[in-house]
Amino acid sequence: MKAILDAKEFKRLIDNTKKFTRWEDANNKLMQYIHVIVDAKSMEIKAEALDGYRISIEYGKLMEADESFSCFISPKIPVIVKGARHAELELVDKKLLIRLGEFIVGCVQPEGEYFRVDEELAKMQKDAPIKTIGINATYLEDAMKAAKNTEDWQPVIEMDVREPNEPVIIRSGNRQGKQNLKVVLGVKINH
Repeated sequence: MKAILDAKEFKRLIDNTKKFTRWEDANNKLMQYIHVIVDAKSMEIKAEALDGYRISIEYGKLMEADESFSCFISPKIPVIVKGARHAELELVDKKLLIRLGEFIVGCVQPEGEYFRVDEELAKMQKDAPIKTIGINATYLEDAMKAAKNTEDWQPVIEMDVREPNEPVIIRSGNRQGKQNLKVVLGVKINH
């Protein structure tokens, strides 16, 4: 079983899911891996990861695939070497071989069935959302990082969302009866 995709696309899939894996104290060892599903019919690849608190799903296009399969990738794969144009994934005897240019790394496949992420998402999304907003991801990321409350064990924020094009107000920490605020303006989205 083999699939080939653009090396930059592979890097994006891994980078956007690896922070959603869980290495320390993982109750289920499969949470330590990124689950990859290769669909040879649609020529798509799906990477998904979860850690018990968060889920990340990323899709990409394949250049080639001889058949459909699923596998597990360690989020600690090496950096994509310069000059690598393609990433080749080959599943052989419960081992995944990843070729990036002249570099080859392997990943022994863990035992077990991965979580039914699609079923859980279907349950979460069965009701219509209260609001759907558009927001600049970079601005929201900056606001979230700045909102971390370093005095608390777990940084918790409150987020006010009103109408689709209105600002999002992020409240963090209570300082002498006043809350810290971060505000990110909404952007117009087309559906």
